[in-house]
Amino acid sequence: MHELARQYRISTLALAFCALAIAASSTLAQSVNTTIAVGHQPASLDVNTTTNKVYVANVVDRSVSVIDGATNTVTATITGVSTHMGDLAVNSVTNKIYVTSAYDGNVNVIDGATNTVSKVVHTGGYTWRISVNPVTNRIYVSDANSSIIFVLDGASDTVIGSVAMPAGAAYASAVNTATNKIYVVNGSNSVNVINGATNTIVGTIPVGSSPQKIAVNSATNRIYVANYSSSNVSVINGATDTVITNISTSGNPFGVGIDTTTNEIIVPNQSDAVADPIDIISGASNSVLTTFAGGDQQASVAVNSFSRRAYVANQTNDGTVSVIFLRNNVMISEFRFRGLGGAGDEFIELYNNTATTLTVPDGGWTLRRTDTTGALATIANIPSGVQIPSRGHYLVVNNSPATGFTSHPLSNYPAGASVVGAGDAQFTADLPDGGGIALFNSATVFDRTTRLDAVGFAPGAGSPDPLYREGAGIAGFPAVDGEYSFLRRLNSGIPQDSADNAMDFILVATDPAVVGSGAQLGAPGPENLASPVQHNATIKGMQLDACNGAGACVNRVRSGALPSEFTQPNYGTLKLRRAFKNSTSQNITRLRFRVVDVSQGATAGQADLRLLKNSGDYAVTLSNGQSALLAALTREEPPTQSANGGGINTTLAATLAQPLIPGATINVEFNFAVVRDGNFHFFVNIEALTSPTNFSADGQSNTKTDATKAAASRKQK
Repeated sequence: MHELARQYRISTLALAFCALAIAASSTLAQSVNTTIAVGHQPASLDVNTTTNKVYVANVVDRSVSVIDGATNTVTATITGVSTHMGDLAVNSVTNKIYVTSAYDGNVNVIDGATNTVSKVVHTGGYTWRISVNPVTNRIYVSDANSSIIFVLDGASDTVIGSVAMPAGAAYASAVNTATNKIYVVNGSNSVNVINGATNTIVGTIPVGSSPQKIAVNSATNRIYVANYSSSNVSVINGATDTVITNISTSGNPFGVGIDTTTNEIIVPNQSDAVADPIDIISGASNSVLTTFAGGDQQASVAVNSFSRRAYVANQTNDGTVSVIFLRNNVMISEFRFRGLGGAGDEFIELYNNTATTLTVPDGGWTLRRTDTTGALATIANIPSGVQIPSRGHYLVVNNSPATGFTSHPLSNYPAGASVVGAGDAQFTADLPDGGGIALFNSATVFDRTTRLDAVGFAPGAGSPDPLYREGAGIAGFPAVDGEYSFLRRLNSGIPQDSADNAMDFILVATDPAVVGSGAQLGAPGPENLASPVQHNATIKGMQLDACNGAGACVNRVRSGALPSEFTQPNYGTLKLRRAFKNSTSQNITRLRFRVVDVSQGATAGQADLRLLKNSGDYAVTLSNGQSALLAALTREEPPTQSANGGGINTTLAATLAQPLIPGATINVEFNFAVVRDGNFHFFVNIEALTSPTNFSADGQSNTKTDATKAAASRKQK
């Protein structure tokens, strides 16, 4: 991806260098997206998932900062909190915030509606860490000196009991709301288990060295313990209350949070670096998915799975909170509410944003829509058991007779061995212009607790219902017929998901002048279960002629000859040649390239390149005298792109005379018309279908492609 920043210039007279890059194949592109200034030494924080408010305990200031999760701004500062705050916890059901004060043994109760301290509960101990069970409305407060857990009733905010810990000082605790068990970290490198119904100890679990924080995923019945000195996270099976594995971290873990949507664990570490590392762990594989730089002296983490945000408190004097945008397992990746064929020529494409096959769970998924008045309706039900391959797609189309997507040209866009056709699921009711759509993991409950993803248009021109959009929504809707679609940016190789539709989606059209609304030159490209999937990590690009530089004439050819197929004024062609190696363990039966980014438009100093329909299918001579055959590369149509050439989301298919076996290489040429000279860049995703490598008794290859298997799966359903 570093090559994106390298710009090269082409002209009508001289040869120049090219920048051809393959979009990154990261399975998880996450980072700190912004930081928010709060009080001095923020030690703890928690989030109200109902109001989307984040509460931060500032130790030095004896205050609580209130952050609006929608705008990432501090909207209030609550003062009058008792001395030496130790921890903070939120009950999203009652909208109460509980803050411990260690030296005076108090628990401060804050009313989230008024941002005032409504009560101070005196425990008589050294109140330190705190956790809440919103189901039973019980609050658990640890006394770090006396090894006691105080139990508070959240209705009356009074102490109703206590539990003596059998080993070491009581520190952090976390609640499993499904089993009503409370897990308490202690000073003896173990975790005590409390039965919430009887307030008795029912188990002790040895963990790592110096455990600091703990978190529970009630859905999977897994408990995660951040062990500071042993630099790992212990994973506990809540069914047996035993450690099943320890996961090494990138530093000394000082917090742990759970994203229940993706079953991923966010672990802020402390280290000698100014920017301490943050690990993202997969709850499915118990492995670190990615690590990125966080803030300094990271002390606590809170997660809002509904808003797709995580917050990390950086306990420095000039305290800040880091904001992390979280990804979705499944997302709406491309859509349109009308097309060339009119209002019914519409589709919705879903994308599996994981490295494994995604199976629709029991109960299925529901796609729903809203119009500009807020009227709601179900579009389609996606049944349980449907399997979407890793990085694969699921396509839902309007199949109304004569007027729907299936009656118009884009239904013939290539997929696997055939075309996208009727997609994987169908609907007949029109998607209203300017409305919004949302995917839910329920057939009956449609709210923030079940929403998986949403995209819609800004109020005024769009829907007033915020459940059917992320952020403010997309500004501007093209109420005209044409070949266009809204799609997520693919600059990192995977669809961008910052939980802000306006930032994540772009409008592409084969004729931007007709569509308007800020459309960029490109093409709709709906994909279904049979379509090729991204293989950037396992199909690697390289220079065609390794003995020459990227800009040498064999690898890059600039010609003043005008292309016959492109009638707009231009300055000849640019040909970029590369070789791609099959580094998978399977045969490649279908190979294509999807344009992620290319220099176009009227930006001063930037070239304007248009992808031509055909290239390759002939041999070139390399610098060593050997001949290299360029496979034919064809721009996939529909949609027709002859008038303006190809742009973003255009796909080019390689002609494979036979499957490309593991280790084999294919040579291709990307052919552009040069509408304007200048600096340029060009990025593609590599998409492929693969099949197992096996041979029959006569030595002939037997293959069953992913597309064939997907079709068989649909037929069985």
